[in-house]
Amino acid sequence: MLLAFPLVSVLMSAFLLSARATALLAAVNLSVIPALPRFMNLDLPLIVPSFLLFLILSVLIVLTARIIQIDRARIAHQAEAMAVSEARFRALIDNSTDLVLVTGPEGTITFASPAARTMLGHEPDWLMGRNIRTFVHPDDEATGRQIYGDLLAAPDAVRQGEIRLLHATDGYRLCQLAAQNLLDDPAIQGFVGNLRDITDIRQPERGLTAIGRLNTARRDVSAR
Repeated sequence: MLLAFPLVSVLMSAFLLSARATALLAAVNLSVIPALPRFMNLDLPLIVPSFLLFLILSVLIVLTARIIQIDRARIAHQAEAMAVSEARFRALIDNSTDLVLVTGPEGTITFASPAARTMLGHEPDWLMGRNIRTFVHPDDEATGRQIYGDLLAAPDAVRQGEIRLLHATDGYRLCQLAAQNLLDDPAIQGFVGNLRDITDIRQPERGLTAIGRLNTARRDVSAR
């Protein structure tokens, strides 16, 4: 009967713990077995409480080890899920035709996505540390200041607008901007702007508008 107590604890651990933890608890129990004859010389009222205490301690060890095992598995699962999420996000950023810029409070660029190569004609690393204002068309500086002020006043809002940015070799490109204030986010600490080049869309529209205005002027002259 006395051997049943360590045996029960080992069987419990075999169901609840890994093989390594079960082997460790079995070794602890085996170290106790040589002392069993000494307990045989004790009175029955002392033997039963002693082994009950041993059994309770064994159960506590098993449960504590199981909790630790579950907690480690949960942390590992969360870390794996985070790594997958970051990899997916990185793949989206790297393969997107939209340019993602992160700028500090003073306008210093702290991050530029690979789309900077096509949209601005610069390597992302080259843009790092430069001020976004140096690329903004002079006539659009007021728009940029307005968006900046709105983001400071309403950090959770997203502000949109159109702004022209200087390309390395192709003049100014008209971009559609969606920006958000993430200064309080420890992982970002800046303004995040998503920019889409709409130059090729707007130029035909402006051409059609100019032609329409010319035709209207001609009709007005003919009517006179």
